[in-house]
Amino acid sequence: MASGGEGECLDVAIVGGGIGGTYTAWRLRERGLKIAIFENTDRIGGRTFSVFLPSVPNVPADLGAMRFHRGIHTTLEGLLPQLGLRSEVFQPDQFQKMFHFRGRRLTGEELNSTKLPYNLSPSESKITSNLIWRLSQQALNVSRPDQIPDIEEATTPDGVPVYKQSYLNLMDKLWSSEAKNYLKDLSVFYTLFDTNVNAVHDAVATNPLVPSPQFTLFNTSLLFQIRPRRICASQVILALPPGALKNIQWGPLQNALPVKTALESVNDFSAMKIFLAYPSAWWDNFSVNYKAFFTDLPLRQGGEFGRFRNSSGHETALMMVSYADTKENNDFWRHLRSSPNTISSFIVPAAFSVSTKVVEHVHHHLATMYDVNASSIPMPIDGVMHIWDDPQNGGAWQLFKPGYQPKAVANFIQQPSASDDVFIVTNAFSRDLYGWSEGCLRAADKVLRQFFNMI
Repeated sequence: MASGGEGECLDVAIVGGGIGGTYTAWRLRERGLKIAIFENTDRIGGRTFSVFLPSVPNVPADLGAMRFHRGIHTTLEGLLPQLGLRSEVFQPDQFQKMFHFRGRRLTGEELNSTKLPYNLSPSESKITSNLIWRLSQQALNVSRPDQIPDIEEATTPDGVPVYKQSYLNLMDKLWSSEAKNYLKDLSVFYTLFDTNVNAVHDAVATNPLVPSPQFTLFNTSLLFQIRPRRICASQVILALPPGALKNIQWGPLQNALPVKTALESVNDFSAMKIFLAYPSAWWDNFSVNYKAFFTDLPLRQGGEFGRFRNSSGHETALMMVSYADTKENNDFWRHLRSSPNTISSFIVPAAFSVSTKVVEHVHHHLATMYDVNASSIPMPIDGVMHIWDDPQNGGAWQLFKPGYQPKAVANFIQQPSASDDVFIVTNAFSRDLYGWSEGCLRAADKVLRQFFNMI
């Protein structure tokens, strides 16, 4: 894998042109090394993937990564000025949000009122403003975020290590079924409530003082398209998700039991997004002007992403009308997408096109939430969608299974074979940065520090 071939050898071959691979190459650029990135698709970026629709040319439809937390994702934040990139406040977070649960429309203030359509106990109804943080307080017996112990050594009051429990196990011990249902709806992402998801993730990511998230795009010009041939390299960096790593025909990944066990320590989860561009911001026309929403309907969450005013003064608007997870939900939208009639006004691959059937169902749910007739919502003039569930490479993010210690797995997986200069860079094994670009950057920095003597 890291030897053989014709001609001069590379110093470093990086397999994978996502944010982890391109960042690693960028950091190595001044070392005087011969470096190449090998990417299997027709673009770089991986799960950082934005599309600009012609009708709203100044607003990115972020089909993949779309935001970061200032003050928390410090590696990415510090990287932006070095690359000459700027960040903007994440658009949907600026707006008043609609919460639509069990057929009832609520404001953020009403989440702590008697209008909440869940049969919560008196103690549960007092903590609805931050249920996830309260769950961690109860599970770990702490009162402040800075009191959270090393999560891989923490136990719940019954003495069971947290890392051996699923998120559902944790809630079953502490809350009623109605409180669990409410938290599931409010959290938006159903994958957290899978019985095969380690409770560590939310026990460590529960600081209630989360700053306003930001968003930016990340890009680099390095790209080498791989062809079926033998590559010679002194060192190899595999900047790939677990699904792709499992498909590599190399002994330590295929046959070494500890490595195979590490690769199987996470579950892969799919997600999808739908963006529609409208001839106007129709949501401005109603008495209750919500520009962002969370719901238990199949759309799950969405919001206005931005507007474009052309030279004649006409304004178009882009809305993320759905961001959801679970295989069942994605299969539903995939089936609707297969309808032959599309609304896209530009040429996109079939995997990204939006059918009229998709629009019909989106508008049905939007009309329900806004309490209007679906016919009052104008037909979109553009659309794009994507479902992240590639069977070869994996889905949108990975989460640890109960029973695995994330820190131990992350340290072990960096170099699958002590006798080979082959290293792995991925955010899949980050205990609290799964699904975030920051996880890739920190994984890359860790490999570069340990094996390339870079600060």
